Amino acid sequence: MKWLLVLLSLLPALSLAADRDALESRKIDYLIEAIEHLDNAQFIRNGKALHGRVASNNFRLKLKKPRCDVSTAQDFIRICAAASWASGRPYEIRFADGTVMLAKDYLRQKLSKFEAGNGVDSADKT
Repeated sequence: MKWLLVLLSLLPALSLAADRDALESRKIDYLIEAIEHLDNAQFIRNGKALHGRVASNNFRLKLKKPRCDVSTAQDFIRICAAASWASGRPYEIRFADGTVMLAKDYLRQKLSKFEAGNGVDSADKT
């Protein structure tokens, strides 16, 4: 009986993975890697500066939660990568020159480049 409960608890995660096609999964991975490899920039979560690696790990964990039910990279940005679920505060990127950009805008720019066939670019403001 316990194994049945465990199996049933895994069904939402399995259906999330099945609903997302391979291209959208690659796009989401690309966006998470863009955060992970931020050069000369910091990811800001709830007012606290985080290394890109920490932020990307947070996104990977978030992506596994039923609340982060996404089928597309745009869903991922809107549902998981725009703001903190706990506080509602938007995520931000602070660049070395002091410029601050909403993380959702940064990720949308990255996604546009990926979709235009320019998936390999530097982790700059565009």
